[in-house]
Amino acid sequence: MKSNTLIFAAVAAGLLLLVSNNVTASGNGYSNNQLQQTANLETFSPQAHPDGSLNGVQLYSIGYGHQIQPNEQYLLNQTITQAQATQLLAADLQTVAAAINSSGQNLTQGQYDALTDFGYNAGISAMNKVLATLQSSGPDAATAEMAQYIYWHPTPGGAAVVNQDLVNRRNIEIQTFNS
Repeated sequence: MKSNTLIFAAVAAGLLLLVSNNVTASGNGYSNNQLQQTANLETFSPQAHPDGSLNGVQLYSIGYGHQIQPNEQYLLNQTITQAQATQLLAADLQTVAAAINSSGQNLTQGQYDALTDFGYNAGISAMNKVLATLQSSGPDAATAEMAQYIYWHPTPGGAAVVNQDLVNRRNIEIQTFNS
């Protein structure tokens, strides 16, 4: 337990630097406002909870939607603070930001922020589709692509249904994208 706490503290110290800079290696980054908006759009959970499954394996999340990875099993039995959850979120958003930066596209801050939240929520693969649409067909087509990600599968493999929370989130992302 002590070694996990020390590891978490070391990671947290490094992430605080990322949060304060909020800049990736290429100079593009999501804004501090976007970090806060994404946290607000997620439900804070101080303890791990079941969050879907992948190929029959139960997935768990903690904090602001941080999906617990195989090397983070210690988080399954911990309670975290909102500050720790923000640090996990910042690290997760840096992964999304790296994917955005690798696209090589020149984006406005609003587009970057919206894509950061979208990529975090819908996944990097979905975000890459939006980036490809933006490059090939422009911003209106890109936001139309984003708007399609409003469905949820209440049962794995079951029928998809429109989720009003996702509709609301996509509307916020599209508004941010166009700002």
